[in-house]
Amino acid sequence: MNKEQLKQLIKEELQAVLNEDGHTDVASARRQLALAIEDSKQMLDALANLPGEGDLPSWWMKKVTLSSAYLNGARDYLLTMNEAKDTKEDFEPHMMYDPETGAGIKAKTYEDHIELAKKGYVHDNPLKEEMEIRSMDAGDQRRKCARLKKSHERAMADAYTDPRGYGEIEVKTIERMAAKFDCEWLR
Repeated sequence: MNKEQLKQLIKEELQAVLNEDGHTDVASARRQLALAIEDSKQMLDALANLPGEGDLPSWWMKKVTLSSAYLNGARDYLLTMNEAKDTKEDFEPHMMYDPETGAGIKAKTYEDHIELAKKGYVHDNPLKEEMEIRSMDAGDQRRKCARLKKSHERAMADAYTDPRGYGEIEVKTIERMAAKFDCEWLR
């Protein structure tokens, strides 16, 4: 293979990758979500080797928090895209949050909602979990741990019957949350 043929091959491969990543169809979304699941599993495995009380860099935690918020917003869209509340007639004012700062803005009109959504605002505050932990007293924390334990038990049962691996991710997510709340049952 000469230099020109190699250049042409590289150009074709790059174009194929660019075309594949630029799709907005269902198949492309499935590929991207499968990659997100694979990446999440690898990170969870790496975190399993770290001490539960260990610290992670704040820039890394921010990326995880934002990724979670973006995926949550994408999930919300898919789960509610056929519901009547997405119409102007059924709109109700509600809060939307900047995924980077957690700053809330009230979507007072349907038009406000659409504009905020276009800017990437989400319905769940991505920083809520951190704020929730800081504001809890010991009793609230124990109750939260009890709820997490029940969720963990259900997720563990589901993980054994879920061939796609989503249950395992949910188990690890609940364990991560329980670690943040320093739940005794996780120790």
